[in-house]
This record gives sequence, C-alpha cells and structure tokens, in this order.
Amino acid sequence: ANDFLAPLVDHATGLPLAGSLSPALNALLAAAQIDPLGSGQSRHRLLQDQSSTAVFAALRWDASRLLRLQLDGRLAREIKRGDQSIDFNGTTGPALGRVLGEEEYRLLARRSETDFSPRASAIVQLSRVLSSYVTVAQGFKSGGFNNLAAVPERAEFDDEQSLTFEAGIKLKAIAGVSGALTVFRTEFKNLQVAALDGTEFFVGNAARARTQGVELSARWRSPFGIVLSSELGYLHARYLDYRNAPATASSDEDRQDLSGRVLQRAPQLSGSVQLDFITVLPGVGLPVALGVVAEGATHQFLNIDLDPIDSQGARLRYNAYAGISDRRQRFTLRLIGRNLTDAVVRREAADVAVVGAHSVGLFPPRSLAAELGYRF
Repeated sequence: ANDFLAPLVDHATGLPLAGSLSPALNALLAAAQIDPLGSGQSRHRLLQDQSSTAVFAALRWDASRLLRLQLDGRLAREIKRGDQSIDFNGTTGPALGRVLGEEEYRLLARRSETDFSPRASAIVQLSRVLSSYVTVAQGFKSGGFNNLAAVPERAEFDDEQSLTFEAGIKLKAIAGVSGALTVFRTEFKNLQVAALDGTEFFVGNAARARTQGVELSARWRSPFGIVLSSELGYLHARYLDYRNAPATASSDEDRQDLSGRVLQRAPQLSGSVQLDFITVLPGVGLPVALGVVAEGATHQFLNIDLDPIDSQGARLRYNAYAGISDRRQRFTLRLIGRNLTDAVVRREAADVAVVGAHSVGLFPPRSLAAELGYRF
C-alpha cells in the first residue's frame, strides 16, 4: 500500500530564470550605445582536463548486543588543469566587454587537491524499537574553475571543508507510530557559494559559516486506513566570516560584509503535514487512496547578496491526490493537484547590478494532472 501513496511534497523546478533576464540585458546593451553598423563578440573559453582517484574503506565493530561502532573514510586525489580565456573581437567587442565588466585575459592553471574525509559513528540499541546514534564526519568539496569569470581573479574557487556533529533517536513502528529526532551542527571553511553578480554567474568562497538545527519526523498509520505524516525542521545558518560578498544591485559598492548574517535559502522553520486515507471499494475490491499535504517555510533570502527585494516571505502551499489501483496494485491511476490555492511563490532570484534590474523564477501555478502507471 505504501507504493500507492502519492509523494505530495513539491520539489518541482520553477520557471527558467535565464530567459527572464533578457529585458535587463537588452537595456544594458542599449546603454552601451554600440554602433549598429559594427559587430563584435566577447568570447569565453574554458578547456578543462580532470582526473580523480579515490579509495573507500569501512570498519564495523559490534562491541556488544547494544552497542555498535562504525568507522569509514574516503581518501581522494583530484587534479584539474584549466586553459581559460576571454578575448574581444570585431569593432564592438571591446565596448561590449567594458559594459559587462570584463577584461581580456588567458589563464593556464593546475589544481591538485588531496583529502581524507573520515566518519565515526556509535549506535546504541536502547530497546527493541528505540535506538540512538552519534556521528562525527569531515566533508570535502573540491575547488575548480568558473567558466564565465569576467576577470582572472574570479577564474578559480577554492575547496570547501566541513566538520559535522550529529546525534539522533529513531523509533521503529510501534502501534503504528514511528519517527526520528535529529540535532546537528556543521562548521564550514571556504563554503562554496554560487551567485549572479551583474551579468556573471560564478562560484566563490565564504571564509567561514555554520549551520545547526533540529529535524523531527513522525508517522502514524491507524488500523482504519488513515496515515498521518509530518516533518519539521529548525535551522540556524550564519556566515561567520564573509567580508567579500557581492553587493546588492542598488549599492554603489562592489562588495559588502555579510559576516554574522543568515545564509541564502535558509528558512528558520520549514515542514510539511500529509494526511492519507487508504481503503478498498466495496463490491469491486479495488484499493483507493486519497491524500492532501500542506507544506511551508518561513522567510528566506533567495540571492547571495541578501537583498530584501530578492526574498520570499513565509509561504504555505497545498497539494492533493486521488488514486485507484487494481487488486494486485500493478496498474494505478492518480489525479494530482498541486498548488491548489494558486499561491505565487518565488523559487529563485537574481539581479543585474550594472543596470539595477531584478529577476525571479516562480514555482508553477495551480496545476492538475493525471498519471497512469504500471509496475513490472
């Protein structure tokens, strides 16, 4: 019956953001007063060669009937070679480059990074249905090259390192009730952040950041076909040191200090509640399921510069479905409605600082769909 339930928490992508930037870019090019009789290009090029080698290992020790210890790790080495350049050609190429804040350059670079990321866990079986765990893990994300870098100073970004502490309790199903509670804290060094600054998409590094919070999930399955599921998360995410962050579109500065400020896309509270009902049609014996979910989050900034214009306030959306299946649950037919109240919710945002323009991408509006499936 679990396969019959429709996943209603909506992670659908919003409207394409890049296409909505066209009016701002057209205004930018018009402001350059480029001779219409001429032509030119600002050509970006990145040739990259990459090789990666990694070794994984894991060790498990059942210290007792109630205690299990685990240790695993990953040793990796990555080498990247980049040949990156911008060159202007034609009569208007240099003018176009100046408007876009670009300069001609060629960069030949080699990056070599070696990392060992261990993880240690202790799992305690408190009872037949209740267990707890503690985990300490070190993470790594390699650096690389920005293929749209306007200036050589932004052509590369550094590797990211993290240290995570996590502890939790898990409850297996008892009387139809199951759940989990997790607390976590992660310290980041050189956190990789992606941004659109002016007309340039690039990845940069924030010196230090910290995320910490609590996650709670619970599920109750009644003997009467009712299933109630919920998830709730509390997140406290801050830049500890980020003094070279991109400035907002309305600022006269190129940089701003976001140390102590919240991270982008980090709502303090988020969660969902889903209610399902499963039964069998009398007379024909066909399984039927109905469900509805409410999902939401508190305020969050959508752009790296934390401009209030590019943010999404507290939001709540509703999805629902109705489905029917054959007795063996091989064939299924579902009717699914998403964003039933037709709420306008921003999914992403960006700005073009050189002209002070802003652009947003939205989650899809209200939609209805039918799905016919067959399970082999």
